[in-house]
Amino acid sequence: MVLMLENRSFDHMLGFLDHPDQSFPRLRAGEHPNRRNPADPGSPATGVSADATYTLAVDPPHSHKSAMEQLNLRIGRRARMDGFVAAYVRKASGNDERPVIHWWRLGVLGLAVVATATSASRRFVGGSRPTWLVVRAALAGALTWRLVQAKRRIDDPPSNEVATEVGADVMRCMAPERVPVLATLAKEFAVCTNWHCSVPGETWPNRNFLHAATSERTVDIELGFYDSPTIFDTLEEHGASWRVYHDGRAHLWAFRNLWRGSRIGRWEPTSTFEEHVAGGDLAAYSFIEPDHQGGDSNSQHPGNNGPEKAGVDFVRAEELIAHVYDVLRRHPQAFEKTLLVITYDEHGGLFDHVPPPHPVPAPPPLKRERLSLAMLSRRFVAFFIERRSPRFGFRLLGPRVPTVIISPLIPVGTIDHQVHDHTSVVSTLRSLFAPGAQPLTARDEWAATFDHLASLGEPRRGADMPEVAAPPRSTAPSPAAVRPMVPGLSAPDEFSHQLDQLGDLVSSELEPRGVAGSGAPAGSASPAGRSEQGDEAVRRFRNAAAEARQSGGHG
Repeated sequence: MVLMLENRSFDHMLGFLDHPDQSFPRLRAGEHPNRRNPADPGSPATGVSADATYTLAVDPPHSHKSAMEQLNLRIGRRARMDGFVAAYVRKASGNDERPVIHWWRLGVLGLAVVATATSASRRFVGGSRPTWLVVRAALAGALTWRLVQAKRRIDDPPSNEVATEVGADVMRCMAPERVPVLATLAKEFAVCTNWHCSVPGETWPNRNFLHAATSERTVDIELGFYDSPTIFDTLEEHGASWRVYHDGRAHLWAFRNLWRGSRIGRWEPTSTFEEHVAGGDLAAYSFIEPDHQGGDSNSQHPGNNGPEKAGVDFVRAEELIAHVYDVLRRHPQAFEKTLLVITYDEHGGLFDHVPPPHPVPAPPPLKRERLSLAMLSRRFVAFFIERRSPRFGFRLLGPRVPTVIISPLIPVGTIDHQVHDHTSVVSTLRSLFAPGAQPLTARDEWAATFDHLASLGEPRRGADMPEVAAPPRSTAPSPAAVRPMVPGLSAPDEFSHQLDQLGDLVSSELEPRGVAGSGAPAGSASPAGRSEQGDEAVRRFRNAAAEARQSGGHG
């Protein structure tokens, strides 16, 4: 069972953990200074500290280009891990990288559309005057131009003085009492001190590695569908079941083969999780995706915890972890045969001091016969709006992310120092449920498994199973009590924007199937506030999933 949260580094969440084992790499205040300008020995420096709050004035930069700047590679691909403050100040100064818009390519495309529309109108409508087809093409072109201009325009950047002031925030780490659920579970079960994200980059490629052991050569978010074989396919082929629990838009929607046909019946609202645990109806593999957006978000994404939200999303994520654990703890018949993995997809631009391993096996280049329509559509968009990133061979992992593995069969205070990345989930699932299956890629063939951590002969029970409690929501400060948002940088995070677009794509695929877009089926009411947001894709998806389950279709 895997619960994957958002955009936090190991040091930021667990670096100051008061673990009783002396081998735990605990930080000390002032260590690992990062300079405002790493190339200038006289530049102001900031070391780590244990005074992080739930809010950040600016969502730290975490694109591939920014991540490589933060790693600050030197000869031999050894990362110095001293570019975090510089990257953060650059973004807070309004100088973060933005997509390169190839205006001449858009112009040529626009002319081609108008010319085609004109030719078609003359052929099928007759006459030489502009027809409704040409007018519609012109209006579409004008609207596209306006949208791109709006995307490109930014407010006046804040002063360097303000940017430098917030720059130290990226080095602040959580005191254990600020993350009581995660910290308690890390001490009571197994904490992985060398679990890295799979790519030094954004959310989508890292989540893709968790599911498919490849990102299809992407290092940043590329909107569209992905068709690579996944661990879900492997499990099905070997007779093992799977389920996805989610609320709201899910990134895993990007793998549309996982919800085509009756497979959509394997997708459940998170509210059904406890029912399945209590009834002994858990799948061999359960993936839990948090709510990424809106008033109910609980992913811990820094962009969901700006001053205007005062960190309530962060507390709700602690509540989510506590809920999943507590449901299992109260049903030992299910818990005693379960491995629960709590992890984060990527570091989110927050400081970590451990250089990523290099070299690691890279997924093979995509073969021509595997170039799907989905991939071509993503590359078509990237041809016009491009993110210029350094060439990357996928031989380097990203920074560490917090990962805790929980089971009654894991001894108290276990520390796993083995190098892992997200494809360790894939390799462990193959080992447990599909031992004869071929690896998805060279990466999951290399990745170490973690099921050996469940080493006790008899499960821990009763008082040996710790209780956990999330911090009260009142501990999240009021908006007036936190650092204000840096002027000019209050736009929604890119991940949320991309999820909106993904939702539109999903809705457009469900509509031809005759899936209703309004009215929730029995037992799958939308979360509070969701219907008010008009989330058509979520309603369509839940309707289709409920219909598939009612008809007995589960893939």
